[in-house]
Amino acid sequence: MYKRMNNKKLLISFFIMILVLTGCTDKKAPVEVDDAISAASGQASSDSFNSADYEEDDNMAGPKEGTSAYELDWIEIAYNGISLYIPSEWELVDYEDADMVRYQDTQSPDCIVLAYYNDPDISKEQREDAVLFGNALIDRGYMRQGTKKGVPAVNGSNIVFKAIGTLYIEEDPYQALMYYYPVGDYGIVEALFMHANDVDNKSDRSCLEMAISTMEVDDESVPEDSKDLGIQDLGTLPVTLLDNDEMTLTVTGVVEDRLTVSIANKTDEELNLSLDAMSINGYDVDGTWIYDFDGYEFDSSLYTVDAGSEDEIYLTASDLDTYNIKELGRVGIVFYYYGSDYKTRFRSDYLLFDMADDYEQEDYMSYEPSDDVVYQDDKIMITYEGVMDNTACFMVQNLSNERFDVSGSKISIDGEYQDNMSSATVYPGNMRMMAIDDVEVESGMTMMISFSIKDSNGSRYSTDTYSVDL
Repeated sequence: MYKRMNNKKLLISFFIMILVLTGCTDKKAPVEVDDAISAASGQASSDSFNSADYEEDDNMAGPKEGTSAYELDWIEIAYNGISLYIPSEWELVDYEDADMVRYQDTQSPDCIVLAYYNDPDISKEQREDAVLFGNALIDRGYMRQGTKKGVPAVNGSNIVFKAIGTLYIEEDPYQALMYYYPVGDYGIVEALFMHANDVDNKSDRSCLEMAISTMEVDDESVPEDSKDLGIQDLGTLPVTLLDNDEMTLTVTGVVEDRLTVSIANKTDEELNLSLDAMSINGYDVDGTWIYDFDGYEFDSSLYTVDAGSEDEIYLTASDLDTYNIKELGRVGIVFYYYGSDYKTRFRSDYLLFDMADDYEQEDYMSYEPSDDVVYQDDKIMITYEGVMDNTACFMVQNLSNERFDVSGSKISIDGEYQDNMSSATVYPGNMRMMAIDDVEVESGMTMMISFSIKDSNGSRYSTDTYSVDL
């Protein structure tokens, strides 16, 4: 997305951070920024930082009249979680072998290099603290050879690690200001502002300063691979779902439509294991534990594990027939457990595992949705599936990589408003049947319905109201 502004006509209200691009003159071994760089060698001048090193950037108005920046038109660019303005006449140099781009000044050797890295080993705690983030970057070797000094800082409400040093493009030295922003849950954007000083046509640096002043985090352009989707693929059976100081939970095998599950309670108190969600072969289903008690078989989404006990129970779904499921191929599960105080002690991600190495979802498609599409956007598709047991049924298909909750709303039958409690939670890439409960219908009626859709972050939107001939 690009936005254009003209500095000759507009007073620009951007804040410029006071940052020095000079004073780094010792020549180190060249760092070729024209090559793909995953994590360059070298260290900052100190091994770590503490709270005394924390810096909050100062601000001033700009750009000033008479500078190169004042005379140019500017466009806004978005890059993998950050945005900034650059001169519209600067040339874009893309790199096919790396997630890196360069914007090159056409009047001087100055340039801006942007690179993106995915690093899930830097924790959420480190990403939310400027000092910890700076230490993590140093420990993991992100500082480029030639870096002289680095300091944790904050830009607006976002943390950033900034450094200065001398970098080289080919054999030419550049005074470099380096910014490192955490984006999303796993991403890091590196922004290098490169000023060529020892050249005949050197710039006044105003364009670099202007670009720096406009830089900010842009949530809309955060790459999907930097987001924690809360999904883990555990491979094929047997798989360990949980192994901590209190409980071990292992799926050991499959018997027809049931999974065998071994549970060990390592504590001296009861633990309550609750099944929150389950999917089979890409269909979200109503999962249930099956266990024996006093010679009787029970099924429930809650199972109490006695203190110090080791149990074997089963896991299956109560609505396999809805999707004509005859064989288990891939299973997904979300669970949690709590103690006598009813406080949740552990909640799992959405855990996926296969019965065999050669699982292919198309081989296990036991129910094909209809072609009667009622609503569709880039994340959700809803089709009308017909009347089953005097209930109107819709299939909700999740086209995205995040969880969605969908419910029917503003429902009327032949012009008469109806209360209902219909809802469906659909995990990434899955589909789920949503029955409009508590609304008795017959074929030939007309239903008016809209849908309320909520994503995993709690953001909600509503669709238009649609007419469905039952």
